[in-house]
Amino acid sequence: MADRASASIIIGGTISRSVIPELIDAIGTDHGRADWEGEALDAEKIVEGVSLEICAYDLPGGIFEHVESFCLRHKLSYRRSSGSCSGIFGPERVVYDGHDQPRHYELNESDAVVLTLRELQDIGSYERAEIWFTGAEFTPPPILLSDSDARRQA
Repeated sequence: MADRASASIIIGGTISRSVIPELIDAIGTDHGRADWEGEALDAEKIVEGVSLEICAYDLPGGIFEHVESFCLRHKLSYRRSSGSCSGIFGPERVVYDGHDQPRHYELNESDAVVLTLRELQDIGSYERAEIWFTGAEFTPPPILLSDSDARRQA
């Protein structure tokens, strides 16, 4: 059995209505829920003007593997926070803005982003460190539903 942790993810951006069933399947495959005690998500939970929040227990590596892959393919931004697996990996935040590659940030157990001395030295300045920390606080935009066929765009 893989090392597991709980995680939550916030998703936002423009999504074609035609791929919502694929997103729902990805969420179900990753055992995502609308809240920590909630029922499985369905298409009615994807509401225009609101970011989609999902959480799950016992994810391998603390990763929403299928959901994150879907978001990358469809350029939906997200911010995932995952807990630690004692002795294996620590808590982390992953931020994807819908354009560049996902960025990884270490967290402490209080969900605060941490920066090591070595990382600070690599960043090089206080101003760059502020930019780095600001990037970690990225919040995905609200969901916008599109009638365009995403399959033609891929």
